[in-house]
Amino acid sequence: MKVGRELFGSLSASGLSRERASPGHSRFPPSPQRALWATPSHGRRRPGGGASPAAAAASAIANPEDVFGQLECASPPATAMQPLEVGLVPTSAGEPRLTRWLRRGSGILAHLVALGFTIFLTALSRPGTSLFSWHPVFMSLAFCLCMAEAILLFSPEHSPFFFCSRKARIRLHWAGQTLAILCAALGLGFIISSRTRSELPHLVSWHSWVGALTLLATGVQALCGLCLLCPRAARVSRVARLKLYHLTCGLVVYLMATVTVLLGMYSVWFQAQIKGAAWYLCLALPVYPALVIMHQISRSYLPRKKMEM
Repeated sequence: MKVGRELFGSLSASGLSRERASPGHSRFPPSPQRALWATPSHGRRRPGGGASPAAAAASAIANPEDVFGQLECASPPATAMQPLEVGLVPTSAGEPRLTRWLRRGSGILAHLVALGFTIFLTALSRPGTSLFSWHPVFMSLAFCLCMAEAILLFSPEHSPFFFCSRKARIRLHWAGQTLAILCAALGLGFIISSRTRSELPHLVSWHSWVGALTLLATGVQALCGLCLLCPRAARVSRVARLKLYHLTCGLVVYLMATVTVLLGMYSVWFQAQIKGAAWYLCLALPVYPALVIMHQISRSYLPRKKMEM
């Protein structure tokens, strides 16, 4: 045991003498254990300006936070993650420019199709000729134009309000959805009055049943959006989860509205005026904006909302 102690003491003394000889160049990589000896801390200073190894070790044992604090200061600072706004999805750097312009062009075409199809149904209905003529006018304004534009304005690529902030887009979304609900309520009132005056039964077709369910789901979505607009007043605890439900259910509601429009084209009124290849073209027009909206929501919003949850 005595021989072992003498051998250990000689090795320690030789190691300390090497470190004193070359303080800036060490054979061993930096480590917390060597930092206990290499970092001068509180203690009695030696005449040469450095603390003795014993004093440095005693100070490190008494104040370990100082040693590890100096090690943390030496590490590179972490990059802060900046949260992105909802709906503003950065374009991938490796994405071809042609793909980017095709997606932007398809979005612009969706705006034109939504506006053109609404004008077409309004002209086809000849509003004012009967009570029923106002039903397709207001329903097309509600679902084919207002609701579609209220969703498309969040797109980062083809929104006509791309220069607006997120808060301004939310207000515009609320304005569009409010107009959609008002127009839908007027369209419902006109069809009820028309069928009541003509003494015709209600809810006798798939178009009427799916349309009623769509109106009910639209009202529920409006209440959900109101809770998101005022989460404290509505006592919403998990806002991110409610946003995910609002996005998913909003897509379902718009698809239900598209199916209702397609079922309306099978009615006697529409088929009596549009026939042949033009009927098939009209059948494809409301489907195109629905596909663009599906791609927008599934690509831009849903993955981010799942990560926030």
